[in-house]
Amino acid sequence: MRLSLIEAEKLVTAALAASGAAPEMAKRTAAALVAAEAAGQAAIRDAEVSRRAREGGFTVEAWDRARSAAYISAETDRWARLVQEAKLKAD
Repeated sequence: MRLSLIEAEKLVTAALAASGAAPEMAKRTAAALVAAEAAGQAAIRDAEVSRRAREGGFTVEAWDRARSAAYISAETDRWARLVQEAKLKAD
């Protein structure tokens, strides 16, 4: 399995809301996500957490937000091309 803890954490550091959502709610949500990201970064750098994650089969890579976004974007593009070229369809 090649899923890093930081990738999994980054997948949940975005939130979508209806266009009419209250601006204050968006600000609070953004602040909570920034705090969660900081906590995740701190945890991943903890030797015990990293050791246990590796023992559980994870690859630990403490990527920053930009690196994670670039990776996810590249993977999305790669798999989208594969799906299109193979003419795969969801049932």
